[in-house]
Amino acid sequence: MTFFILRWIASGHAPVSNLFEFTTFFGMSLVGAFIVIYFMYKTPLLGLFTLPVAALIIAYGSMFPREVTPLIPALQSYWLHIHVTTTAIGQAILAISFVAGLIYLVKSVDQTKKTKSTLWLEIVLFGLISTLGFVLVSSFFAATDYSAKFNYINKDGQLL
Repeated sequence: MTFFILRWIASGHAPVSNLFEFTTFFGMSLVGAFIVIYFMYKTPLLGLFTLPVAALIIAYGSMFPREVTPLIPALQSYWLHIHVTTTAIGQAILAISFVAGLIYLVKSVDQTKKTKSTLWLEIVLFGLISTLGFVLVSSFFAATDYSAKFNYINKDGQLL
């Protein structure tokens, strides 16, 4: 938190104007949201998933340029402080809620019997794993600069 306050003082604006600052703030928001929710509900299992993700996000943010630069004219508004910070905090709370919901589903459904609840839990988890898998595979193909041509021949026999 001290980093965030000192960077705000040094730059003269909310430190959420570039990718390094935003990802760092988002990681700090995740940790802050976890701390608040932990003191409310006493669920340490939530930290098992949240804190490593926050550490990875902050580590990812450290790969971007860290220089303090003046704001571009489009960002020189009080809305930067309001909009971007509340958006990052909202995303952090939503991420914590997502993890809490998954933990609740896995803990509350009796998986020893085949019921409708078990089926829906499997569908939700399959959808989650499929979505994450598609993101990872497409990111891999994008990183390796893979491209494939798709040739479509219409009814007239012309190649489009």
